[in-house]
Amino acid sequence: MSFKLLKLLLRTGKFLRVTPPLSNKDTGFLQRSYILGVFFTISVGVIMSTLYKKCYLQYIHIKIIISFLEDIALYTLNFYASVVLNFWKAESWFHLMENLKATESLTSAKREKLPYYFGFLLLNIVYWVLALHEIIIWYRLTNLDYFLKQYFIVIIQLYLKFFCTFLLNVVTNMLLSRYRGVKLLLLNFLRRKKKFGALNTLDMMHQTETIVHFLKKTVDMYNEIFGFPIFLTISFTTLHILNYVHYTIFYSNRFEVLDMIILNIGFLTWNLVGAVTLITLCDLVQQEGEKILTLSYKLHVQCHTVEDVCRFESFLQLISNNLPKFTAAKFFYIRRSTILDMLNTVYTFLIIMIQFEAQ
Repeated sequence: MSFKLLKLLLRTGKFLRVTPPLSNKDTGFLQRSYILGVFFTISVGVIMSTLYKKCYLQYIHIKIIISFLEDIALYTLNFYASVVLNFWKAESWFHLMENLKATESLTSAKREKLPYYFGFLLLNIVYWVLALHEIIIWYRLTNLDYFLKQYFIVIIQLYLKFFCTFLLNVVTNMLLSRYRGVKLLLLNFLRRKKKFGALNTLDMMHQTETIVHFLKKTVDMYNEIFGFPIFLTISFTTLHILNYVHYTIFYSNRFEVLDMIILNIGFLTWNLVGAVTLITLCDLVQQEGEKILTLSYKLHVQCHTVEDVCRFESFLQLISNNLPKFTAAKFFYIRRSTILDMLNTVYTFLIIMIQFEAQ
């Protein structure tokens, strides 16, 4: 994936004050003051919204706890994206951008069928259609003032969370394209070696070592910057699914509005797809790393001397030690099985909540 979409996101993020700029040339006192001002406004809105949420009092105690944990996860994610990234992680962010630029030659410049901004534009339209639909439903059920006091700031926060998740997906996809580039580099070398038989295997091993080690450092930077947002995204999504499913079962029927159930399903799908896509991309990057290691073993047939064999073993050890791994703030490794863990957590807690409701 090229830098075009990333630059579009960072320009939008600069306006929303939820992401650092592409380079440190765009940082300054005025921008940082604006960031703090925007986040202070959001914080005031969150406090006022929490004070107005009298509906929490009608819930059972475990649902109250889950609802507050969901609110805290959402607020903390936005705090991290807008404040921590800009003030404490800015230097690491700029290093990550430099590393991605330095390895852009590994990506294949294939022609896209749709404009690079199409997906981002489409998802923005979908989100605001859902948000507008929710405003209309609540206006019909109660009144607009009631909704604005309790949930308008949540809509803003959910959009900022969507933006952060989309940025995570874009950067992760950029890492994926670079690991695929290394895999293609090895595949092309093995094909040419088989066809011509006069290529230098040691040079290829040295080139692969250098790139894989550099990409591993890039992944480590990614984990340092985005490990906590990934953890918060997964936590929020799990709590959000649990809350919405429970609400749909026990509370939406009080309004007898089919639109409310459809809306809940829409927001559930919206948040779940974002988290699942992120987890899947992380897993795909790790799979590409394992494929690179598998292809590296095939270079063994090109070693003809004892020195070549020793060099090859050292090469394999380096590749094996530099495979990409993604962590959620070092709490757990991110694999495709994380999706099942999320759903299993939802299922377990939903059963517990249903039992409490029955009592």
